[in-house]
Amino acid sequence: SRETTSFSIILSVESGERVILYEPGTNAHLHDVTFDRSKAATMDWIYLNHIHESTEVIEDDLLQILSEKDHPKLTWNPGGKQIAIGMRGGKHAELLTHTDFLLLNKGEALAFTKTKTVEDALRRLLDAGVHVVCITDGKNGALSSDGTSLLHCPILPGIPVDTTGAGDAFGTGATWALIQGLPLQTALIAGTMNSNSVIGAVGAEAGLLTDKDMASRLASPPVTVDVLSFP
Repeated sequence: SRETTSFSIILSVESGERVILYEPGTNAHLHDVTFDRSKAATMDWIYLNHIHESTEVIEDDLLQILSEKDHPKLTWNPGGKQIAIGMRGGKHAELLTHTDFLLLNKGEALAFTKTKTVEDALRRLLDAGVHVVCITDGKNGALSSDGTSLLHCPILPGIPVDTTGAGDAFGTGATWALIQGLPLQTALIAGTMNSNSVIGAVGAEAGLLTDKDMASRLASPPVTVDVLSFP
């Protein structure tokens, strides 16, 4: 085949902000025929990130996996196409009921839920059956809830070099902590530490913390998570 794998061109400025031009390449061919459902079903946790429009057909396979006994847990970070469809479009309403950790930034959350405030978005997603919702908001930190409490985790101080991959780093850091059986407060701190480490380097992978790094830094958490009440 003369096709390429997916690639991105990243345009960065001194503030650390960036614009990403993305080409899916061969990722566009991921569908229910090429998706290894049997192997996915053996995982402890599945992380569903942004997927190409043509790849949405694997949602049926995921739903079948997540409906089985002793199924994997799920972190879902919807992509642009999924955000545009909304939380009630396609298979999304059913998928939300199987989502253990839903990650969105503020703009995505408002668009996905068609609400005007983060608090309303949180409520709507929890009412849809999501176990834990987390909404990040740049310098304002992250808000998260499991339906019983509202948690706020502030960002760590530092000057961003490149914000590419910050959201993914937060999601993977937080998911790592949840897989370890750590409480949600600790998961938010882990996500924040991983994200802060990534924005201090150029690129989406440079700066990612290892398992040992994460455990070591969590021994003396650099931030405190505040417990709030819904207004």
